[in-house]
Amino acid sequence: MRGNKRIGLWLLLPVLALLLAACGNNSNATPTPTTAPAITPTSESAAVPATSTPVVFNAANTLPLDQAIPYYEQAAKLQPQNPDTLYYLAEAYFETKQYDKAEVAYKDVIKIAPNEAILHGQLGLVLFKLEKYDEAEAEYKQVIKLNPQSPATFNNLAYLYVELGRFDEARDPIDKAEKLGMGGDENFEATKLGLLIPDGLKEETAGNLDKAAELYAKAAKAENSLGYYYLGKLEQGRKKIDAATAAFKSYLAEGHVADLKKDVDARLKQMGKA
Repeated sequence: MRGNKRIGLWLLLPVLALLLAACGNNSNATPTPTTAPAITPTSESAAVPATSTPVVFNAANTLPLDQAIPYYEQAAKLQPQNPDTLYYLAEAYFETKQYDKAEVAYKDVIKIAPNEAILHGQLGLVLFKLEKYDEAEAEYKQVIKLNPQSPATFNNLAYLYVELGRFDEARDPIDKAEKLGMGGDENFEATKLGLLIPDGLKEETAGNLDKAAELYAKAAKAENSLGYYYLGKLEQGRKKIDAATAAFKSYLAEGHVADLKKDVDARLKQMGKA
């Protein structure tokens, strides 16, 4: 499933370095303890005593990400006011699809650095994965408020709208992303193809069913999952049961609207394909 466009860690490190420096000058920052409970390693190669943040990171960097997470968690305990350690932890949770934990970790970083647009953007991605769409929308809008020159965020917002069927609302952020130079980007071009869905609805209303199916399929192939839903409905209406079943099952795998998934389940049962 296509996710929203992410900001690479290498772009965020300069920001975090500044935040870390600021925390170092903060008299309220938690000092690094000289000792800490050692983490039980998950392999012999991980047998590194976690007694300070640098040691923790050195250990984590030698491990696969899933095995490194306990070390990042240890680092966060050692320096709970250090945005760098919290960010690494949040990213590790995200990359291992532990989205509930990633949400908490990103929110902890934002408490320390509330005006960093990139952090709100990353949190928006997590909330999108958790299907908390209203909250994701609010985070994307906060990014735009803090950094109105972020084309990726306009694209993320547009993609959210497309996936929820809010096509008219998607057009403005798509236009803004394009004006900010995102034209040609793979994710952006895929989001634009999502606007073929309302075009397909118009063709279907006019009775041009083959054209409508073509538009839905093209949008769906670009990972705009709502295209599968409308394609399934159209093919079910045309008694093309196998095609409808394939489209509906693709929506169940990739779609984002709970009510539509319930409708798909009901339609599959009606066709005897549940």
